[in-house]
Amino acid sequence: MLKLNFEFYMRELQLYIHKSDLYTKDDSDWYGLETDPHVTLLYGLHEDVNIDMVRSSLAVTKFRRVKIHNVSLFENDEFDVLKFDVKDDIVNHCNKVLKSLPHTEQYGDYQPHMTIAYLKPGLGKKYVDRFKGNEYWVAPLYINYSDSNNTYSKIDINVI
Repeated sequence: MLKLNFEFYMRELQLYIHKSDLYTKDDSDWYGLETDPHVTLLYGLHEDVNIDMVRSSLAVTKFRRVKIHNVSLFENDEFDVLKFDVKDDIVNHCNKVLKSLPHTEQYGDYQPHMTIAYLKPGLGKKYVDRFKGNEYWVAPLYINYSDSNNTYSKIDINVI
């Protein structure tokens, strides 16, 4: 995950989301309001991939501010994912580089995004309309690598 410096603005946007519209599950803290603004670079790395392999793969990458824009949705029967689209050649490059490591593709084409909230099905459209036109240039902070045990490790990045 590419961690972004967007927590203040995220909390500000989320003030406009009605709590009764949020999708939650009693046994999970994965849903509701996103608390960790990030862009997933690649999901599905295999157990034999370690932090040193990821660090080495991205070592020469120079990061810059990322454009987040175009609030949109991923919709399914269980919930709507309210998100910003992310437009950045470096993010796409990182995805391509990381795909050279052992991984399992789970979601088809890579669609870089930053989740804002998980909403009850059918309730996302009103927030797409409400947040239409919002766009930001956001500084990347670091990469947060998650291994197969969901242990997170910080990888420093080169920011230009």
